[in-house]
Amino acid sequence: MVVQSKTNKHSTASFNRVFIFILVCFVNFVTTKAENDGLLFMSCSDNKTTPNSAFQLNLRTLLLDLSSNATANKEFYNTTVADKNHSSNTVYGLFMCKGDVPTHLCSERVTNVTRANLSSDYSDCSLSKEVVIMYKECMVQYSNYSFFPTADFSSPSISCHHVNVSNKAIFERLVYKTLNGVADEAANFSIGFQKYATKEATVSGFQTLYFQAQCTPDLSPKDCRKCLNITITGVLKTCKLSNAMVANSETYSCYIRYDVYPFYRPSNAPTPQELVPASNTIDSKYSQHPAYLSHNCSINEPVNNDFLSNLKTFFTSLSSNAIRTSFLKTTVDTANGLFMCRGDISISPTLCQLCIQHATKRILSECPSSKEAIIWYDKCLLRYSYHSLLSRIDTSAPKFHQFNLANSSNLNLLHRFTTWKLADILHEVGNLQTGDRTIKNYETRSVKLNDLQPIYTLAQCTPDLSDTDCRACLQNIFQNEIPWSSLASPEGKILYPSCYMMFGLSQFYNNDDEPEMFGQVSPPPTIKGEVSFN
Repeated sequence: MVVQSKTNKHSTASFNRVFIFILVCFVNFVTTKAENDGLLFMSCSDNKTTPNSAFQLNLRTLLLDLSSNATANKEFYNTTVADKNHSSNTVYGLFMCKGDVPTHLCSERVTNVTRANLSSDYSDCSLSKEVVIMYKECMVQYSNYSFFPTADFSSPSISCHHVNVSNKAIFERLVYKTLNGVADEAANFSIGFQKYATKEATVSGFQTLYFQAQCTPDLSPKDCRKCLNITITGVLKTCKLSNAMVANSETYSCYIRYDVYPFYRPSNAPTPQELVPASNTIDSKYSQHPAYLSHNCSINEPVNNDFLSNLKTFFTSLSSNAIRTSFLKTTVDTANGLFMCRGDISISPTLCQLCIQHATKRILSECPSSKEAIIWYDKCLLRYSYHSLLSRIDTSAPKFHQFNLANSSNLNLLHRFTTWKLADILHEVGNLQTGDRTIKNYETRSVKLNDLQPIYTLAQCTPDLSDTDCRACLQNIFQNEIPWSSLASPEGKILYPSCYMMFGLSQFYNNDDEPEMFGQVSPPPTIKGEVSFN
């Protein structure tokens, strides 16, 4: 959890800027996570009250009012607890849930937030007079200054980031048209009604853009559209200057966002309680045996005997050392290369060695006259080159994809819920934080689709990458490689030379603490100049 302090400047505008900053943190790819409770961000002012003061008593009354109105299936509510004798003790507060959040989830989250505040669970903010608490589903805010604007038309806060597009001009025209379309829909509701809309637009092939717009319900349709127009103008101008393709833009009163993955819930209806059919073509179950996936050889070219000799020595070194490490990068004269075993088999050195033995045998057979090659198994990868393999991101070809696809027009609400849930968890997995992990640059995570079925995910980078480069590599997969609008089921694999993501409906990775045994293995030799990670 991030707790942000600020000095009280006796200015409504300053508090609005804190709220804008929180929204930017909320939608960026690298988002700060809380301790297993969905809390994204908390901002507390340095302007403090004292225990059992008149202000704190008024705050308790306000929080109880917010909580009771949340249970009344409201998605937005603002209120004031006034102190006629001392205006400094007056408290202003509100809650607002995202437009795609079902009312029962909105009610549950806001009620929990207000109760936690009442019980001083947020100890860092318990005496602050200005607080914003941001969850994935909602926001709760209170202050000793009024922040209920009729409409905030100030300059929007804007965040842009890059994605790959084939035709920039067509892309920009599509973005302009769809942004204005979703803004028109969101603004087309009377004062007091939820002003929220989403749209999708097909770019080309399997690439789809997702758009979302929302205004606070207390705005008139005219003011909502004006506010959204300011955010659209700002985002198009700013992102074009930075040569970025997708973005979000918001003021206090409204926001607009578009991206290349389904970041919003497809409906605020309850989650469908049906089983998603598994693919017959993608093997996503855990196995104790390595399964070949793909390989790529460089264009055949003359290879001298010295290089072939070095390569054979290199392969022997890799295979032998796989018993003692799950990652090794080494050089034998002119042959440079590495192997990496999947993180979950690091406790099973015999399985890692078995996978590397399979990989070396096959790559020699498939690429007998190549100076560069890579091979992927489900449990390991191996690559070599006559060039130095630097510790940097490699997202270029070759790469490997495996998905269960369908025509997007044939996908029902269950499929859309499933894809949204998959995107949500991969978004988190891709924000890989090494911290005190035993296995560097490796993470698995599962989440329930519904009461009947989970999704399992895995992400890994080569351990020689920094945390920043690893996240950038995984982000590139997440944003540019997954055909979100055409996934028939949440099953797939995307493999780069430097990182990969896998996901499925069955647990395809090992969570056991006990290693599998595969019999006798070769003793590890000592290799000069190696880089390994245990």
